Amino acid sequence: MAAAFGDQSAFAATNIIISRSGKISIGEELRAELCEAYTDSQIERGLERAPSQSGNCGNKLKLLAQIRRCCSYAKENDEAAARKLAATTQTAPTTPLRYAR
Repeated sequence: MAAAFGDQSAFAATNIIISRSGKISIGEELRAELCEAYTDSQIERGLERAPSQSGNCGNKLKLLAQIRRCCSYAKENDEAAARKLAATTQTAPTTPLRYAR
């Protein structure tokens, strides 16, 4: 099991770049993995949200998990917004108005 964490740790170390300002950038390999499940917008929102959710950006292995989690949250938010929009734009069956005589 330690070897699996070692592989993930190496993957995180080579695919997560943290600038001095704290902004996170990701390598092509991680971006390709994330693009299989998320849109570019969802990935960018995940990257923006991950540092505030992880608390400590020093541990790249934890940050890797948090990036994936935050991308998932962004996807869930998009799906909820799409469902809400679909529900509000559905047209109700119209019934003819009856006027009193």
